[in-house]
Amino acid sequence: MLKPGGVLLFAESTDAYIKSWVIRLLFRHPMHVQKSAGAYLDMIRNAGFSFGSQNVSMPYLWWSRAADFGLLERLGLHRPLPGKRRETLVNVATIKAV
Repeated sequence: MLKPGGVLLFAESTDAYIKSWVIRLLFRHPMHVQKSAGAYLDMIRNAGFSFGSQNVSMPYLWWSRAADFGLLERLGLHRPLPGKRRETLVNVATIKAV
């Protein structure tokens, strides 16, 4: 619970990461509760927080890239199409609206 003007730091793995084969193999996680990066951002906005793009980070980490962990990208054999990759992590620093 935050008072108006309070700061929320949000970091969460998205459904694209949680549903990857390695996470399904190694961890028991409730798949039905995960959201996409966009859905998490909408959820935060709908809860009364305001933020701009400068407050959002979606790192594209090697361990969360496709089934091969980004090996084909590292070898120069594959490059994700702009705007087509599924974000696997979303970080937001936001302020509760007054």
